[in-house]
Amino acid sequence: MIYLNIMNKIIIISMIVTISSLNFANNLALPCYGCHVKNDKSYNSTIPAIEGLDEKYIVNAMEEYKNKLRDNYLMQIISNGYSKEQIKSLANFFSKQKN
Repeated sequence: MIYLNIMNKIIIISMIVTISSLNFANNLALPCYGCHVKNDKSYNSTIPAIEGLDEKYIVNAMEEYKNKLRDNYLMQIISNGYSKEQIKSLANFFSKQKN
């Protein structure tokens, strides 16, 4: 009986951690949707949709913006607002979204 109680608590805690991780990435991603969502009626094709892109590609692109190796002033500013861990979370989140 004690074993089942411990296992139930472990399962509940792992579910909470998973949900928290998803919410964390989703909350980080909200500003990105202002420009980078393709299914929006006002979508501008000069701004790339990032849903479904490869995770490594997104991380690399954000790091290049951060280091001013990619030329887009706004993205350079935005990328500097994210830590490496946040960028990895964003990349993971967007790579799993359907385009």
